[in-house]
Amino acid sequence: PSGRRACAQARGRARTRAIGRQASHWWSHRRSRRHPGPMSRFVPARRSCPPAGIGLACPSPHSTNEIYDTGEIDLRPQCKALGGRLFCLAEGADIKVMNCVTGRQLHAFKGHTGPVTCLVLDSGEGVIFSGSTDCTVRKWDLMRFEEIATMRGHSMMVTCLATHEREEALLSGSADGTIVKWNIATSSPMATFRGHTMIVTSMAVFQEEGALFTGSGDKTVRKWNLETGECLMKLVGHSQPITCVTVDASEGTVYTGELGGHTVRQFNAKTGTLLKTESGPVPEVTYVIY
Repeated sequence: PSGRRACAQARGRARTRAIGRQASHWWSHRRSRRHPGPMSRFVPARRSCPPAGIGLACPSPHSTNEIYDTGEIDLRPQCKALGGRLFCLAEGADIKVMNCVTGRQLHAFKGHTGPVTCLVLDSGEGVIFSGSTDCTVRKWDLMRFEEIATMRGHSMMVTCLATHEREEALLSGSADGTIVKWNIATSSPMATFRGHTMIVTSMAVFQEEGALFTGSGDKTVRKWNLETGECLMKLVGHSQPITCVTVDASEGTVYTGELGGHTVRQFNAKTGTLLKTESGPVPEVTYVIY
């Protein structure tokens, strides 16, 4: 018995080291991407080409949100077209709130003790949520510019966030392989979804079905029932860790991309059937939008 326990402990330590290496690689990969020139007005000019940040354009406290990675898209045209007022930029452990048109900084949220990895807006409450390498999710008030709550439920860095409008819930994914469902009003955990064996890298909510799709470093995409937390299916066929997942609700399809590859896969969101595989002249797929 003692020998079996020792073997189990050794396997557990090896898995923990593997997850840590994968999380470190994922974060280093995200930080290595850089801004194009047009975004320089939104970022302090410490270098001619600063590291890519994580941006969240907020047209108003009571509208739907648009999330962009500032290493890929110039936000100014979109913000002007939407009548946008605020732009939240995560730089290091701080979240800077800026005027979309002028680029003037209005406020800086401080509280995280590690770099911020993801942001999401709750359109109904006028608040944003941030995830960080410090393993916490924090809730910030965009009207009063103050922190509302610190949410603890992960043992490793928080990597992705999403909101479920029908249940007024927040979903957070982590390098520990879990997804936590939070009550937005009370900031308390409601459930923990377990199944992925490696870092959760991305997520997308299928609002119409009440389902969540998550991508992971274990090379799978899982579909979850958001009410029960049950894993409904696994979308397999990827040869590399998943980098991005998005849902096209109008077509009932899911699109995925993977690390180190140049392929986008399209799945049926209900059956999990692989519908199409598209390849392009790019080194790897980091984001998928429709």
